[in-house]
Amino acid sequence: MNGTEKQKLAVTGKSQNPRCFKNVKKLLVHYKSNKKAWMTKICSRNIFDSGIRNRLRKKRKIVLLIYNCIAHIEPSNLQWIKVVFLPPNTTSVLQPMDQGVIRSLKCHYRKQLILRILECYDENKDCDISLLGAVVLLEKSWRLLTESTIRNCFSHVGLTKHSRRKRTTFPSPNG
Repeated sequence: MNGTEKQKLAVTGKSQNPRCFKNVKKLLVHYKSNKKAWMTKICSRNIFDSGIRNRLRKKRKIVLLIYNCIAHIEPSNLQWIKVVFLPPNTTSVLQPMDQGVIRSLKCHYRKQLILRILECYDENKDCDISLLGAVVLLEKSWRLLTESTIRNCFSHVGLTKHSRRKRTTFPSPNG
């Protein structure tokens, strides 16, 4: 894992056809919808199928880390994919996304949002950010996330050849 092959982000919303998407020909994220704006097995399957197709054509081996969530699917009949289900209540420790990728993405997003608000302020405009505007900022933030950040997060969990995972030591009860 070297951080060079980022997938498109998945965004789940309530509206099937948001008005702000009306004249958009192609979104740079996977957008799915349902009444509660939750990820479902159907959404997960569609996103998985479209995101993984190119890698399967290259006949590359893939390890898919999935945490225990009802929305996640288990791909079947895919000889190039190994599915590893993370044990319950360990995602914050074992999931590379939780080791800094999500935090970094949020930081980039907040920075992009603040820059947009300041731009509106400087131009004396109202700053109404639609769902489309938020998706554009999110996608830009995803592009700004560096390969080294992703690589370091995978390394931190021990999922690279040169992982630098340190053993956690706890003080003895006697001091």
